Amino acid sequence: MRQVSITLWTAALLLGALSHGGCFYYPEVPDCVDHDGDGYGAAGFWNEGCPFIYEDCDDTNATIHPDAEELCDDLDNDCNGFLGLIEIDNDNDGFSECQGDCDDDDPTRHPDAEDICDGIDNNCDGQLSPEENDDDGDGVSECHGDCDDGDAAVNPNDDDGDGVSTCDEPPDCEDSDSSISPLHPELPCDGLDNDCDAGTPDDPDNDGDGASVCDDCNDGVAELNLDDLDGDGYSTCEGDCDDGDDALHPGMDEVGNDGIDQDCDGVDLGGCNVLSLDGTGDALGLWEPFASMPNNITVELWLRPATDLVQGGDSSILLSLHDSVTAAEGWSLGYDGGAGARVFEVHRTDGSTLTASGAASLPAGGWHHVAAVAGLGEAHVFLDGVAVASDTGAGVLLQWRDYLTVGGLPAPVDAQYLEAMVDEIRISQVGRYSAQIPFTPGTYLQTDANTLALLHLDQGTGNPADDGPNAVWVDVSGNPAWITDCLGAP
Repeated sequence: MRQVSITLWTAALLLGALSHGGCFYYPEVPDCVDHDGDGYGAAGFWNEGCPFIYEDCDDTNATIHPDAEELCDDLDNDCNGFLGLIEIDNDNDGFSECQGDCDDDDPTRHPDAEDICDGIDNNCDGQLSPEENDDDGDGVSECHGDCDDGDAAVNPNDDDGDGVSTCDEPPDCEDSDSSISPLHPELPCDGLDNDCDAGTPDDPDNDGDGASVCDDCNDGVAELNLDDLDGDGYSTCEGDCDDGDDALHPGMDEVGNDGIDQDCDGVDLGGCNVLSLDGTGDALGLWEPFASMPNNITVELWLRPATDLVQGGDSSILLSLHDSVTAAEGWSLGYDGGAGARVFEVHRTDGSTLTASGAASLPAGGWHHVAAVAGLGEAHVFLDGVAVASDTGAGVLLQWRDYLTVGGLPAPVDAQYLEAMVDEIRISQVGRYSAQIPFTPGTYLQTDANTLALLHLDQGTGNPADDGPNAVWVDVSGNPAWITDCLGAP
């Protein structure tokens, strides 16, 4: 362009000279022709006096000249023949920088983009997504799993390490205590919502007698409760054997041999009877005490050992159900002298065995209630109302056998005889006791719809031919006897 301007200027001089009779005439020309005042001269002029030597490609617009900054005006501001990069959509996302694209090299960032949880301003509004902010200051944003970012106590942190957070469903209702969560069972009577379920009572009344498990002496038997229906000052939990008769309760004067147990000690005065076994061969056998093996069973009895049942002492069988021909066991409740443990062994139809064994002594000199409970997948042993041994396994039916023995294993086994006084034997087709709930054993066991066999051992004749309904002792080993020197029998 500069060369073209000089040539045109030279031609003008020649024409001027010729027009003045061959003499050269130099017209007066400005040093700088700059119409828009941007410092750059218009094209076609010498412009030696302009601040800048480059020609202006549009001398009518001061924003256009060779050193201009490109603006968002659809014009070639810097006279390079192209629009500025800020006006071009470089990443093909539909927006240039002039149209608000804050990163024109990334097609995921533009004014119409949705803000996502990536730590980047996706929609070019100068802010991160609100979900990336930790509004409640608990250290977790919605993007990182906070289910309620307006409550600092609700977040996905498992503060107590019990596997459940306050954002889980169902949530941990106390995330500072690992013993409380929806994964835990409700523990009665501790004043806590252990399972985080407000609908699970802390003090259930399992037998519906009006007394909760927290107060009831046996919350599995409605007949044992805190009511004093006859107003004699005693409830059935306190030993009232007939709460409909105020003349019968503990502490009443006993009338001898009238067939009535006025003081509720389990026997009429002068009529106390217990079974005595000498440990050298005394045992009783009962044929088919029940027709088939139920899915759940409770075996219980009262006994007074003649010697301490301790480790290193003799082993003895308390009760056993086995095959009358092969002696194959269905279950047995006894004491293992070698291990020093009470053992309840339950054989099952698949050949497996549950063995509840608890190492603890059974001292002489007092009466003790021993019970065992078995179900499809569990077995427990209780001493005086407290669980002392348990075993669990897969749910399998129990094995039925046809022969019940008391105090040993009569023919064909003849072994492990018990030296003790025995009273009150009951076998039930239900789990009467729970391993989690201590209970007060009944001193005179009662029959109900779930009773399979109830043996009071009270006839006192010395002849063990009959004892209780449908109980016929078909095998007597040794010389078991009923005695009246009960030594405080239940």
